[in-house]
Amino acid sequence: MWQQEQRIIENAVAQFGGNISLAAAALEISPSTIYRKRQSWAELSRVA
Repeated sequence: MWQQEQRIIENAVAQFGGNISLAAAALEISPSTIYRKRQSWAELSRVA
């Protein structure tokens, strides 16, 4: 399920040209949430 969430967030970031603040606003989450999630996804990919 986290992969689907990752896809949605990364697509939003890409749509806004890498601008995390704009992507977060569009998704109605805080930019820090995106940063935290990206950090946890990086850790998950290192473990897998």
